Amino acid sequence: MAAIIGRQVTEATSGEAAGLPRRVRARPKFWYMVHPNCWEFRGGEWLPVPAKLHLDPGVNGISDSGNPDVAVAQMNRNGWIVIRPSDQRLGEFAWYVQELPKQGPGKIYTDVRDSASVVGGRVFWEFDEEGWIAFCRHLVTSGICQPMDRQVYGLEVSKQQARVDRLEGVVSTAPNNQVAAGRLAVERGRLDAMIAARPDHLKTDSKGSKRKSPGKRKIQGSRVTESEV
Repeated sequence: MAAIIGRQVTEATSGEAAGLPRRVRARPKFWYMVHPNCWEFRGGEWLPVPAKLHLDPGVNGISDSGNPDVAVAQMNRNGWIVIRPSDQRLGEFAWYVQELPKQGPGKIYTDVRDSASVVGGRVFWEFDEEGWIAFCRHLVTSGICQPMDRQVYGLEVSKQQARVDRLEGVVSTAPNNQVAAGRLAVERGRLDAMIAARPDHLKTDSKGSKRKSPGKRKIQGSRVTESEV
């Protein structure tokens, strides 16, 4: 087995090396970005779900020279927060992109928590799940990503409740369906865990009033009268 060692991509990184087989597809350089609506329950806690802004020159707002400013501005207008790998708030999680050596044309850029091994010409990928969870958690604790909004939390719990309700319907009409019964037990357990892990800022205070979700902007309407028509 040959382990393929990547190197973190910094502003000064360049050069080529042999590594992954020629047939492995190239992957473009990227930056992570987060959105207030994109959260998931993972590893027993609520975490933001980073997406990738691919930095392909000449594609999706990236200039032919690779300048991402237009693409970043567009993502910002759509509510995304683009996380530059050099952001000092990332601390130990900075420079999260690595380049894996590849034979032939093209380059492969992945998360630094990705690792690849070649066995008999076949590529096996592994991912550091614990490291990823720590990274996503840090995005919140460092202030890069705003805490989860109350409405987003309610929506995710409602979707899980709907899964439980559907399975309960299946089990009630087919009580001998052991597969459905097993899935129901798993989904019920997940729902209970999601509720138990409700973020502290969404819980009620000592007086029983609801706390306002950080970063939330409420839109106030104005009443329309006959004189305004």
